[in-house]
Amino acid sequence: MKIIFLSFLSFLSFLSFSCHSEELKFYINKVQEEIDKKIDLCLGETEWPASNSDNSIWVNARMESLVDSGLVKSNLKGKNKIWILTDLGKKEFNRNGDFCYGRMMVKEILNITYVNKKKVS
Repeated sequence: MKIIFLSFLSFLSFLSFSCHSEELKFYINKVQEEIDKKIDLCLGETEWPASNSDNSIWVNARMESLVDSGLVKSNLKGKNKIWILTDLGKKEFNRNGDFCYGRMMVKEILNITYVNKKKVS
């Protein structure tokens, strides 16, 4: 009798895990869809040629990384540095209207809490 009871408990545990696993996959896919629609990992430069009129270290560093990658070349115009798209840069920029460098991905969901004990779909 103990063996049958333990087997039944094992089966229930497996069934619960299996259902929970499918539920997690569902929510991971839903969250990923929303992230893909709303979050772009892009540099934010949308107008070219670009300049650094504020002398921002951050802007200069971003632009020089684009120079290093061959997407942009820099020129001095008076005392100001300007950056111009290379042919490769024009090709990549026209694809997205910005220079995008990656995407966020959901690795795992640690916990699901239901509002009023109702599943949201």
